[in-house]
Amino acid sequence: MKNNREFEAFSNLTKRLLSVPKKELDKRHEKWAKEKDRKHKPKKTSGHDVSRDSGGDT
Repeated sequence: MKNNREFEAFSNLTKRLLSVPKKELDKRHEKWAKEKDRKHKPKKTSGHDVSRDSGGDT
């Protein structure tokens, strides 16, 4: 009986996932990608990196 309930739950989930139109998925992915890019911009460096063997002096 447990396997049957698990299969039914999985089957229902699969049906719901596949019922979402591709255009909607593309729109959500584009929005997510823009938010991700905005949050993870690379830090700017000053161009004056400290050398490992200089003891901290540049």
